[in-house]
Amino acid sequence: MCATTFTWGIAVHAIGNSIGLGGVLHWTWQLPLLIAGSTLAALAICRLIAHRLDDTHLRRHSRSVGAQAGRVS
Repeated sequence: MCATTFTWGIAVHAIGNSIGLGGVLHWTWQLPLLIAGSTLAALAICRLIAHRLDDTHLRRHSRSVGAQAGRVS
């Protein structure tokens, strides 16, 4: 599964949860704020996780490339 698809899926899920919560609480003007806030928070968390995983992957990859470059055949 593509990371972008996963991220947008989480954002859509946050929107759905916001609509459900806002409906149960009978919110009117608060609902758009809840939708925007929860969606932005979900996307920010996904971005932080993706950034963290990417850094870890790059560090591991650079170590293995450096180790291979130092080998004498």
